[in-house]
Amino acid sequence: MKESRSMLMKLYSRVEAAEMLGIGLTTLDKLRKSGKIGYYQAVPGGKVQFTDAQLEAYLERAERRPRRILITKSVK
Repeated sequence: MKESRSMLMKLYSRVEAAEMLGIGLTTLDKLRKSGKIGYYQAVPGGKVQFTDAQLEAYLERAERRPRRILITKSVK
């Protein structure tokens, strides 16, 4: 018997996802509505949930590499 896809992956609530990302619920909702983070919602207006993969994909896109600092010697 095949298990449903949702049984194979952990789903996180909005509160759990926001805590994991270190952001507030308002920010998470803005990211979701702007399409910057994926989510599951079975019916319009229903419960919003996130997977590890969706949270990790957002973090990979949001991660910034350190900027290189150019150090120059002043000429006197």
